[in-house]
Amino acid sequence: MKIYLAGNPINITPAQAIGKGGEADIYRLNDKLALKIFKSPHHPDLRGLPLEQQGARHRLEEHQTKLSDFPAGLPANIVAPVALASDSKGFIVGYSMPLIADSEVMLRFSDKKFRPGRVDNNALLTIFSSLLQAVSALHDRKVVVGDFNDLNVLVKDEQAYLIDTDSYQFGRYLCRMFTVKFLDPLLTDARRQSLELYKPFTSSSDWYAFTVMLMNSLLYVDPYGGIYRPADKKQRIIHQLRPLKRITVFHPEVKYPKPAVHYSVLSDDLLDYFYQTFVQDKRNPFPEKLLQLTRFTTCQQCGQEHARSICPTCSTAAPAAIREVTVIRGTVKATRLYQTKGQIVQATTDNERLIWLVRENGQLVREEGWKIPFPETFANARFRIWGETTWVGLNGVIHEYHRERLENKYAVDHYRHIPMFDSSAGRLFWLNNGQLLRRGKFGQEFMGQALSNQTLLWSGAHQGLGFYQAGEIRRTFLFDYQRKGLKDVKNMVAITGQLLDATTVFVADNAWFFTSSRVQGKTVNRCEVIGPAGSVIAIGSAEADDGSWLGTIRGKCPVGDKILSTSDEGIFKIGISGHNLAIVQEYPDTEPFVSSQSYLHPGREGLYVVSRREINLLRLT
Repeated sequence: MKIYLAGNPINITPAQAIGKGGEADIYRLNDKLALKIFKSPHHPDLRGLPLEQQGARHRLEEHQTKLSDFPAGLPANIVAPVALASDSKGFIVGYSMPLIADSEVMLRFSDKKFRPGRVDNNALLTIFSSLLQAVSALHDRKVVVGDFNDLNVLVKDEQAYLIDTDSYQFGRYLCRMFTVKFLDPLLTDARRQSLELYKPFTSSSDWYAFTVMLMNSLLYVDPYGGIYRPADKKQRIIHQLRPLKRITVFHPEVKYPKPAVHYSVLSDDLLDYFYQTFVQDKRNPFPEKLLQLTRFTTCQQCGQEHARSICPTCSTAAPAAIREVTVIRGTVKATRLYQTKGQIVQATTDNERLIWLVRENGQLVREEGWKIPFPETFANARFRIWGETTWVGLNGVIHEYHRERLENKYAVDHYRHIPMFDSSAGRLFWLNNGQLLRRGKFGQEFMGQALSNQTLLWSGAHQGLGFYQAGEIRRTFLFDYQRKGLKDVKNMVAITGQLLDATTVFVADNAWFFTSSRVQGKTVNRCEVIGPAGSVIAIGSAEADDGSWLGTIRGKCPVGDKILSTSDEGIFKIGISGHNLAIVQEYPDTEPFVSSQSYLHPGREGLYVVSRREINLLRLT
């Protein structure tokens, strides 16, 4: 399709794609402008989905007038349309907008693997002050965000930017899209056994979503996180419907999620505001003074940030004084091997021996004590280790270290700022200008062609997997270490929404491909098992954070032809049953020693459990 921007013809290619959501594809025009093109009913992502096709048709029809009527004179951090894009017949198909380069979506600030060490809680409050001012400016103009969520807020230099403004509610134009996690339950119909938008959005519902975002970013848990375990079994309710009953993390029968920061670190005023909003249904504009007056300090003993006079969570034992500690529970013997005040950024097993890389006091240190001489800028870095080699990827370069000495550098593509390379048993694979390369005996070797700065990459013991989607194209492929060329995977399930995260676990001859995506207002996790012939042989799916083994997509490791998966309830073994994935064994005695964010590594002595700051060895008897 030919695109005309403000009446002038332009050319766009898949290589310019920088984003994809359920409604549109985003392209980079230049250093200052991006282009948003709405999906038509005939878009490949919507094939075989009649409801989504109908929604696309209605959206395009409404935008023929709505985009022209969009309010002018809004603050610069509200990313509004600059010029309209049309087809050859003058039909509006999208618009250009300011490009907020080198930004991160707000979602990442609620990720405990991303934010610590990069953005502290006081900086986070500054970001939310900026967001509060932007929302207030919209409300002053009688504009409601409506589908206000952590994917339509970008953050750059402690400033928040609101995007997806075409869905905003103003005048005669209603917002019909919603994201379940941020949907005010007061807008739903409690008589229906589902969370659906029943009443129009309001400025109050915007502030509800703002408060959810703030809580999620500070504590790494949303108001309805955790697991509800009522003593009266008749009171049980499925996880997704808890907002209808206001069963929040403050409920005495909700088990608080292990990876989250406990709400006891908050000031009384902030904690009380959260409680009034989510339990007592109070709805007021968020008080800016609450952000300005709240100040966090870092406990010198445990490293926890808190907004109280005394740290509520610190331990009296300094890490240097910690010795090997063994605990037995039922059939499990757990031995703590290592603990740090820093962060374990990478771990793997080398010939069944666990090795790791830790970031502590601004320094990268291997398990043998080697200090990697790398600058103290770790945002968006990727790490891999094997033997005495450490690879650090950042800003388009892979740095290869032997012990403490820099030996090689390789230019590398990125995906959303993350360098795209992987290693397995000492082999190194990476992408450069879309070319899949491997390190050979005599230098780099070409293996196949992918898409530059759009491709995700993983490698296992015998094979690797790559994936990209840009505009209307999508491809998943396998690559074999013994030969050149890429093998396309057949019958993959289309990702119709916005891809949030992805990873792959290689199990025997199969690749277990995990994805997390925002689809129709819900975050859906999926696992597709790809056989050696290049076709999907089994599949499983679940809503994110539902307490199941697939409530998270990480923390999985191979064991024989199955995988082990962590959760707050313990470890599960997952196998293939027909075309489905199912739990084949549970290990409830492991519950005290793992969480949904633990990583597992099988070793000759047992099972290593790696968390952000600790390593334990589990022996199952």
